[in-house]
Amino acid sequence: MRSPAELEAINRELETQITERKRIEAVLRESTKELRALYENLNKRNKDLEILNAINQAVHQSLNLQEVYRVALDKVIELGNVDMSYIYLVDETKNEAVLQAHRNLP
Repeated sequence: MRSPAELEAINRELETQITERKRIEAVLRESTKELRALYENLNKRNKDLEILNAINQAVHQSLNLQEVYRVALDKVIELGNVDMSYIYLVDETKNEAVLQAHRNLP
């Protein structure tokens, strides 16, 4: 049979281990949240790059600016999960944005 001092020492060690395990669990939960956020951010960036790549390919396949606009707008809607898209160019002489092309205006 163990002495009360030995039992108290064992108890303290168990409490220390429990406390450390709870701390580690909290760190793991926080790390999991951070990894999930990074994963979601990476997925969004990949989607953005996919859109840019599709638009880049369209630009290099056609010299017709209206065709490039059409493909770009279609790809943004298709890959970007949006309902509407617009292309504006800035008229520097008037210092205003001029609508060049659009999809699904309300």
